Parts: sequence; structure tokens; C-alpha cells
Amino acid sequence: MITFIISFFSITSDQNIMIGLFSINFLIIGLVSTFIIYPKTNTKQIIRKIILILGFAIIFSLISAIITIYFMQLTMTSILLVMTIISIILILIAVYRTKHDKDIFNINIDIENSTKKSLYVIIILGLVTLVGILIPPFNIIPVWYGLCAPFVAFIPGYYILNSLLPKKDELTLLERVGIAVFLSLIITSTIGLILYGVESSINMAHTSIVLIILTYIIIIPAYLSRVKKVNNNQRYTHPKINRALLFITIIGLLALILVGITITTENLTKGNTTFVVEGINQTAGSDGYINMTSNENITSQVNITNHENKKMSYTMKIEVHNETSKVLSEEKITLKDEESKVIPVNLTMTPGRKDIQYVLYTQRGQPYIKRHLYVNVI
Repeated sequence: MITFIISFFSITSDQNIMIGLFSINFLIIGLVSTFIIYPKTNTKQIIRKIILILGFAIIFSLISAIITIYFMQLTMTSILLVMTIISIILILIAVYRTKHDKDIFNINIDIENSTKKSLYVIIILGLVTLVGILIPPFNIIPVWYGLCAPFVAFIPGYYILNSLLPKKDELTLLERVGIAVFLSLIITSTIGLILYGVESSINMAHTSIVLIILTYIIIIPAYLSRVKKVNNNQRYTHPKINRALLFITIIGLLALILVGITITTENLTKGNTTFVVEGINQTAGSDGYINMTSNENITSQVNITNHENKKMSYTMKIEVHNETSKVLSEEKITLKDEESKVIPVNLTMTPGRKDIQYVLYTQRGQPYIKRHLYVNVI
């Protein structure tokens, strides 16, 4: 509740406080979500489910970021506000669940804990990678190149191989790793070629997204279906590989959080807006003015593109400045990141020497970009 009050009323903008509150909310969301699934479990047992806690915390943090990006101004305060609201809702659900005995989400899969944990880790790593690829501000610094490496070069082939040869003694660790890398690179190359045929370019981000989705919806279910038919003591699993995947996931998560903090605190998200006036073909004289006649019409268009890495609201005004100033037209525009809009502008000239200004204002009401059209109307 304190976090809600601080973020809702913007009591402080201190980044250290905001980061601390974010960390607390991140932990609370993970713990409460896990408690909703296991309402009969005590606190000590809940804390041991660290993979599940991190998974839920990442998922709901991602949801908070998406809500903030599309419906609010992207700031640490806004993300914190949304996370706090989600935390309150989850706490209410958890309180309700404690009054019911049945664990309706209790899913029993007949595989050992190490295998379960490794699958949880892969799911979390995939989510972290998708955040790094798709969601600003986390994709401003491309750490996803490193995050997607396990999916490009190891995970798909490893679990396909373990589905085909699920028993311990069928291959050595070195053989499994070598074949897994080989199979993964073949899968990656195949997907890359298919996407190249569709898009006419090699896009590693799109290839990585397809690999993650393929792993989620086909490879892991096929693996689980296969290993259930093999006794636990005969199934292949290796603690070193599980620990390596966990280590990569933790490093990736920390890197993504660091990117988010860096972007927010250092204002690296600042981009630019293109504001281009087109369609005016007359040639200016030596004094920089275009000679025109009274009542002559000028048909132009303004092309605005948002490269600010966030949703932007603008106001475009057409202003005339000579002895006096006058606003000829005004239009409000809202653009998502990388969205463009073309606005036609028709002007009828009146006598006089004047400076016609195409002015783009930000939502704070400050002039952001100006384009001048100097005309001498006879």
C-alpha cells in the first residue's frame, strides 16, 4: 500500500528508492503467485520454489511493462504503479485461496525434481529472451544476442535428442552435447532459410522468437510425453547442464534488469522524431524567399515519424510570422514508437513578406521542431 501511495502520487523520483520498491514488488509478486498455486504450503516450502517464484515475477513484470508501454507513459513510477496494483490483486486472490483446501493447480508430472527445475529454467530463459527482443526499454541495448544463444545452439537439439534417446547409458555427456549443438544449428539454419524466403532478409530476432515458440509448444511437450514412459532411475539428466542453464538464466535476468535500470536512470531511451515537409517545389531566390502571387495555393504534406522509443503525443501548428503572428491550423497527433503519419497542408497565399512555420510541439507544450517556409507574396 505504501508503494501504491508513493507511485500514484509521485511522492519521490529518487531512482534508488524506485529500484528498491521495484525489487520488493518483484519478490512479492513471485511469492504470492506461488502461494496461490500452493495455498497449503508453508512459507519455508514456498521459498524453496525459487524457480517458480522467479518465473511468476518475470511474467507479471513483463505484463506490467506491456501495460505501461501501451496505456501510460513509460517511466519507473508507472511500471511500479502497475506492479503494485497487480500485487494487491494477487494478495486478495491468495487470501481467498487459503480458505479453500483443494490445490486446483497442483499438477503431478512423474519426472524427477531436477528435470522439472531445468524445464522451469528454460521457460524463464525463453521469457527473459522475448522481453529482451520485443519490449522497450529492455531491447534498447541488445543483450538478447547473448540470451538467445542457448536456443540457437543447444536447447532444441538437446531435448530432441533426449526425447529420442531418453535413457542414461545410451550416450555419454560429451556425445549428447556435440549432437545437441549439431541438431540445434540445423534447426536454426532451417528456420532461418524459411524466414529468409518469406522476408527476403536474415532476421536473427525473428529466428530466435520462432525457436523459443517451437521449444515451448512442440519440443518440450514431446520430451515430456516421451520420458514419462521411462523409469526415473533410467532417465537421462545431468546436473552440470542443469546448473549451466540456471546460471545463464540468472545472468540473463540480471543483465535485463540492469539494462532497464540503465535506460531509466541514464535516459538512454531518448531518440528522435523525423519531421519532414514535402511537396514545395518552388525555388528560393538569393535572399532565401520564394516569390509567389496573391491567392496562389501551396499544397504540401508533413511526414512525422516517431523514433523516440516510446509513445508520443504531438501538436502540429502552421504559424505565419511577419509584423504579427497568427496560427493558421492546429492538429494533435499521437504516435506509437516507429509509427508514421502523413498530414496534408493546403495554404492560400496573401500579400506580404512572411515566415510560414511548420512547428511540432511536444505534449509539454514546448516547440520541438520547426521548419521554415519564407515567401514573398506579390
